[in-house]
Amino acid sequence: MKIETKIRKAAQKKLYVGITNRKRSKHGFFVNTPSGSKYAATKAEALQMLLAKIRCMDGIMLSITVRHADIKD
Repeated sequence: MKIETKIRKAAQKKLYVGITNRKRSKHGFFVNTPSGSKYAATKAEALQMLLAKIRCMDGIMLSITVRHADIKD
């Protein structure tokens, strides 16, 4: 297996989504994202909110580029 393939496989495992098994809550549900947390009254509303956040979220770009001789550390 090439190292590029190993990097891509490791990157796929870095997005974690945790969804509670609870169906009801007297106090509602929180949707926690890196940009902050939001309150939802029902689990269905929280799931819709989370889906919207994930679909609109920008991807993180990591790359390797060529280092030129004129760049000093």
